[in-house]
Amino acid sequence: MKCVKCRNLIPQDAKFCPICGELVSNDETAASSESVIQDQKDTTETDRQDAFLFIRKKQDYYFTKWKKVNTWNWAAFFLAPFWLGYRKMYQYLFLLFGAYFAIDAILITLLPSLYESLGNSISLGAAAFFGIQGNDLYKKHMLKKIAKIESGSKDDNERLRRIEIAGGTSGWGVLCSFAVIITYAILIVSIFE
Repeated sequence: MKCVKCRNLIPQDAKFCPICGELVSNDETAASSESVIQDQKDTTETDRQDAFLFIRKKQDYYFTKWKKVNTWNWAAFFLAPFWLGYRKMYQYLFLLFGAYFAIDAILITLLPSLYESLGNSISLGAAAFFGIQGNDLYKKHMLKKIAKIESGSKDDNERLRRIEIAGGTSGWGVLCSFAVIITYAILIVSIFE
């Protein structure tokens, strides 16, 4: 059986999707095990092909990592903003810097003597978070994008084209990360110094 929101396979007795948290309706939980098995056979290969098309670079790496829970991603740990831009995860990139800005604003105005030590600790914590959660965040990002594309596509060719455009990697995304970092630094210096 598949989640109606993210199209992830879910256990037959599940009340919520383990990926997106969507409530599973009673009609879905009442599905027979035969239809669940057939549904898995029919859709798993298509979903895997969509994921391969979306990821493009390092497909085997991500599929191996996604078989386990909380696997480590060195690129996300050391270079989180650039990794987020490279993988076109712009929402997470802007959330990261929005959180940094808010935390810096609070530390600079309320605890200026602890700004450097707490700021470094928070940065290390953020790096550890992305190192541990980066692969799972990327999977959720991919599933969300693919589900949105599938709900708005008229035919298979359009769907595949849109998945290919939405996924992959982006050198422009890395440049966007540089721009966000520079803008962030200018804002912090101009507002709080």
